[in-house]
Order: sequence, then C-alpha cells, then structure tokens
Amino acid sequence: SVQIFSVGIPSNWQSLGGDDNTSSFAPQGAYGSQGITHGVMFSVAQSNYRDLQNATNEVVQGLLQSNNYLSQTTNFQRTTMDGRDALAATLTGRSPITGQSERVTVITTMLAGGQVFYMAAVTPQTEYATYQRTFNDILRSLKLNSSY
Repeated sequence: SVQIFSVGIPSNWQSLGGDDNTSSFAPQGAYGSQGITHGVMFSVAQSNYRDLQNATNEVVQGLLQSNNYLSQTTNFQRTTMDGRDALAATLTGRSPITGQSERVTVITTMLAGGQVFYMAAVTPQTEYATYQRTFNDILRSLKLNSSY
C-alpha cells in the first residue's frame, strides 16, 4: 500500500504496528494490551466535511466518544503540519490504564478527498513537559505524501 506519510521517531521508541489507516509509536514499556500511556498515533479519518474546522471537530468528537474519559480542554489553535494548514486541540482526562491524569494533543490536517489526517500525542499530564520537545520534533519531521 502507498504510504500516506513518513515520520522520524526517536531511536528508543518502537512501532506498535496498526493497519492501513493507523500507526502508533511509543517508548519502551509505555504501552500494554489496553493501549499506550505515552507515545504518538497517526491516523486517517473519513469526514463528512470539506473544511478543516468542521472536519476536525467531527474527528475530535469521535475520539471523545471512543475514549469517553477524555474531554476537550482547549479551543482549536491554528498550526501547520508539513506546511499544510492544521488545527491543534488538547484533550485531558483520567487514564483508565494508569488512573492518572492524561493529556492528549490532537493535530489535524485535511487530505485530498475529504479525509482528515491526524496525530495524537499521549502522555501523563505530569510528564507532558518532558515529552513536549519530542512531540514537536516528531511533528516537524512529518512528511505527507503530496498525492494526498
């Protein structure tokens, strides 16, 4: 299958696999059968909308439904992803895996054909500052296939 994106991941992180639409990466020991406690997930979601704001809202609502311990705690902020317009929002809640407060930063951009590509960066709230630079490095290294 054609790769939608490529990304630079720290050498002490590993790929947790996924399917055609989703890939996850996490540091050693930061995941288990229930999901990741630290790391990043990249995914493609179909949207009913063609504009980034509405499409992002739809994707985030879907994430909140499937992770019902989370709630959105910031408004969408404009940013870029590989030079494309993107939106970022923060979700927080008490992780069912660790019982601690978790922070998830979601960054979205539109692909051709009305799909949304997003990166979700997950950490315990107390460790966010430690991981923020790594997440920024990962985001900066991200390259989207121009045919999307």
